[in-house]
Amino acid sequence: MKRRMSMVVAFAFCLGLAAIGASAQGKSAATPTVYLNVTIWPTGPSDTGIQGDASDGTGAYLHGSKGISAFFNGDGELIFRIDPKTSARRVWFRYPSPYEDLPTSANHPTSGLYADATSLLTTVAVRRDASYEPLQNLSVLGTTTECVQLQWGYSDAGKTFWSHNFHRPQSAGTIDVNQTSYGVVTCTAADVNGKCVMWEVEPKADSGSLQCAGNGTVPGLARLIDTPARGQRNDSGLYFLPFKLTLVRK
Repeated sequence: MKRRMSMVVAFAFCLGLAAIGASAQGKSAATPTVYLNVTIWPTGPSDTGIQGDASDGTGAYLHGSKGISAFFNGDGELIFRIDPKTSARRVWFRYPSPYEDLPTSANHPTSGLYADATSLLTTVAVRRDASYEPLQNLSVLGTTTECVQLQWGYSDAGKTFWSHNFHRPQSAGTIDVNQTSYGVVTCTAADVNGKCVMWEVEPKADSGSLQCAGNGTVPGLARLIDTPARGQRNDSGLYFLPFKLTLVRK
C-alpha cells in the first residue's frame, strides 16, 4: 500500500513539473488542433493578388477533401496545404508589375495556378511568449485579433521554390521584409459559448489600432524570395499581393 501511494505521489509530481514547464514556455499544456474550411477572396484588381480557384466547380477548400489540409496546429498557428499528387485544387497567384524597380538579374515569378504539399500557406507567431494567443483561442469576447508572420510558398515546374513573405524573415534576416504587411487574424463569429467558429486572415497595413509593430504602410505588400537550389535564396522584390481568407471551424 505504501509503495502504491509513493508511485501515485511521484506520478502527480511529474505531472506538476510538466504543467510548470508548459507554463514557463508561455504555452497552454494542451492547445487542441482545430480543422478548417478555407475560402480565398480577391480583394484587389481581378488580375492581381492571391485568389481562390473555382474552375473545378467548387469554392471553399475543405479540410480532408481532395488532398487538402487546413488547420490550426498545437502551437496555435495556421497551416493550409494542397497535395498536388492527389488533388486538382490549386490557388491563383496573379503577379502585377514589381512594386519597386528590380535589378535586371532578378528572377521574375510567373502567374498561374499552384499547390504544394509541404508549404502552401503557413504562419508563425510574432511573439514567442505567453502574450501570443493561439489562433483557435481567439474570441469575440476576449482577444479578437492576432498578428502573425505569414508565408505562401510553392515549387514551380522548374523546381524553384517561391516564398511570398508577409513580414516573415528568411535567410537569417539578410533579406529585408520590414516594408511588408503582417498577417492579421480576426475572430469574426462565435458559437453560443463564445468559442470562435469563424476567422478572417488578411495582410494589413498599420492602422494604429493593431498590435503589430510597424506592419508596413501598404496592405498586401509581400517580399518574394526564390530558391532555385538548396541553400540559395534570392531577393525577387516587393509585390502587391492582396488576399483575404475566411476560415470556418469544421
